[in-house]
Amino acid sequence: MESLTRRLMVTVLIAALLMPLKHLVGGTEYNGWAPNKTNYTSDWAAHQQFHVGDWLYWGYDEPRINRQLFSVFEVNKTDYDSCSTDHPLYNISRGGGRDVFKLKQSRPYYFISGGGFCWKGMKLTVFVDRHHRQKHCRLCPQLRPYLQVCLAYSELLQ
Repeated sequence: MESLTRRLMVTVLIAALLMPLKHLVGGTEYNGWAPNKTNYTSDWAAHQQFHVGDWLYWGYDEPRINRQLFSVFEVNKTDYDSCSTDHPLYNISRGGGRDVFKLKQSRPYYFISGGGFCWKGMKLTVFVDRHHRQKHCRLCPQLRPYLQVCLAYSELLQ
C-alpha cells in the first residue's frame, strides 16, 4: 500500500511539472511590457523555457493610459525586424492591458507593439520547445520512468 501511495504522489508531482505555465512577459505582472527597455524582454525570454501549451501574459495596465497606447501583435520575422504592424498574424490586444496568448506550436513566435513603441524596445521573440517540461527530467533522473508514462499520457490527452 505504501508503494502505491508513493507512486501516486510521484505521478501527481510529475503531472504538475507537465502542466502549462503562464509566463509574465518581462517577468512582472504590470510593467514587463514597457518602452525604453531595449532588449529587456528579449533578454528575459532568453532565460525562459517555453513549451507547447504554455501561455504568455502581457501586463501593461498601470498607469491607466498605457491601455490605450500599448498593444501586442504576433507578426512574421520580416515585420518583426522592421517593426511593421501592416500585416499582423494576430492582434492579441484587447484593450484591457492584460493580454494572453497560448503557444500552440513548436516554432519561433515574434511579437511587437504598435504605435511606434516597437522601435523603443517593445518586441519579443519566443522559441517554443515541442516537449512539455521534459527538461525537468534532468533534475531528477530517478523519476525518468514515471516521467515517460506522464509524457505519453499527456500526448494522449491532447
